[in-house]
Amino acid sequence: MQKNTFKSKSSNASLFRLPGLIASAALSMTFVAPAMAVVQSSVGFTENGGRRVISLGNSATLPSTIDALNRGVNTGNGAGENLFGLTSNGLLGWPIGPRAFLGVRHDQLSPGSTLSFDNQTFTVASVTNMTGTFAGPNNTTIVGNSDIAIYTINANDPSFTRFSPLFTPSDNFSPGRELVVYGRGTSRGNAITALASGGNTRGWASGEDDRQISWGTNRLESIRAISLGSLENTTVALTYNFSPEGDPDGTLFEGGLTASDSSGAVFARTSTGEWKLAALNSAVDGPVGHTADQSLAQQAVVFDASGLFAGIIDGLPANNGSYALRTSGRTSSFSTFVGFPEYANVLQNFVPEPTTLTLLCGVIVLGLRRR
Repeated sequence: MQKNTFKSKSSNASLFRLPGLIASAALSMTFVAPAMAVVQSSVGFTENGGRRVISLGNSATLPSTIDALNRGVNTGNGAGENLFGLTSNGLLGWPIGPRAFLGVRHDQLSPGSTLSFDNQTFTVASVTNMTGTFAGPNNTTIVGNSDIAIYTINANDPSFTRFSPLFTPSDNFSPGRELVVYGRGTSRGNAITALASGGNTRGWASGEDDRQISWGTNRLESIRAISLGSLENTTVALTYNFSPEGDPDGTLFEGGLTASDSSGAVFARTSTGEWKLAALNSAVDGPVGHTADQSLAQQAVVFDASGLFAGIIDGLPANNGSYALRTSGRTSSFSTFVGFPEYANVLQNFVPEPTTLTLLCGVIVLGLRRR
């Protein structure tokens, strides 16, 4: 297993990347680095502080809150705004019912850890990890671990009075759907240019790990299984690419994931107009460099990888499993999908009013939608 130098913000374990690709009619599995949205920032994202994080455009022209974009029908919450708490290991946690909240499994909390939410402190009593069964190569079956951990709180703690509605298998979700993405990752760093000595900007490297709350928008590309380093850690994820300014498939506040955005959430609007929590941030493509020398590569978000070297771009590894020249492509972000039936069946036990879930038919892959 090849490891890069970036660390998840609450763990001493290096982020990992296992080169290779396994594919079948029912499973497209990529090996990427758990991490997460790079972009430009400005202060004042919510009344509670933080920042707006986007990748393109002038930060001075951004709205001060997501609600100002008139994005949702959740009273006072817009597309997930202010529905997150802060865990004791520095990540975001997302209440989903009176007694439970979500976080990522690859940066898991232990019983006794805490979540700060609505000016109160809640203590973790127990942890539930989800698994899923996938069709692997050569008619094999893979039982993989979801990258979502469900936390219940101590019996003597007060209940959550506000929480995110969850996307379910019965909610319509197709490529092109607009997403609102949250994270607590790095600021936007130096520009990645066409040449090491300069040239046209192709994207931006990860900057300071200042742990400020951030948000951006994107569009769904596909839903498919990915592996976070091993077949045992296979998870079903939303994928979304990073588009340049002016791209017809881009969004007004286009963002992509970078280091330390793990456990941020993705919200998507349903066919009824309601914004629901659809996924938690798990992984991102890269790093990117100007030569095949891995030690000189940077974790980055790029909208044009032509002429650059990268291990994984567009969710696909280099042919030889190392840093190899790719002629086109953009970095992809991956967030574990809560609406996969085997995940949703577990999650429904923690929400206040469980509903009947319709199982998805056919394969889980929606098909990569090239921009």
